[in-house]
Amino acid sequence: MNTAIHQKDIVMNDTVRTLSVGQALEVQDALRRQGLPLSFLKNVTSGTWFLQLNEVMEGRAEIIPTAPVLVDTFRVDYSIKAAYPDWMRARMHPEFDRVDTVEHRFDQVKRWLHPTQECDREISGNQLYHYIKKNKILPTCLALRDLEEIQKLGIEAFRKHFGDNTVFAWKDVVQSRRVDQFVPYLVEHVDQVILRWHWLGRNWYHSSSAARFAS
Repeated sequence: MNTAIHQKDIVMNDTVRTLSVGQALEVQDALRRQGLPLSFLKNVTSGTWFLQLNEVMEGRAEIIPTAPVLVDTFRVDYSIKAAYPDWMRARMHPEFDRVDTVEHRFDQVKRWLHPTQECDREISGNQLYHYIKKNKILPTCLALRDLEEIQKLGIEAFRKHFGDNTVFAWKDVVQSRRVDQFVPYLVEHVDQVILRWHWLGRNWYHSSSAARFAS
């Protein structure tokens, strides 16, 4: 087997050395169509990737997808400053800042909805924010640092623990330079977990839940 791989490698290198200008341009155009830099060609030919692909194409091997490893916890170092947006003027609740490191369990993160949302009706963000503060729900809500670490775990972990819901971190409401208020949230978009900011002047729906730690 080692000998066969070695022979294929020699043939491949000889072929590359005898490419015509037209063939080289075809390779360059193919990379450009896929939005790939020329350095991509060097990366995929520097190891055994081409040889492994050839094994699959000739039927001597097969590609077996592996299931992603899904974690049930997320670790947050709260001494690291969260990445707030450039347009932020002020944070509304710096009193909840902390500097410890905590390993949170996802089964301790609960989805919370306002009674209006539970009835599948919409509610304004400002009304929701007022209710959360008035009923002392804010201390158990997630913060921006929590969202940042959850986002790093990727789309499969997000789907497992939150489904197709958006997840809001009400502990980190901020005020913009125009004095509008926004809250951060995570949402699935094109198979990725995206962190965005939602204006409190908009409406919230049943799928737009707050995330809270179980008290």
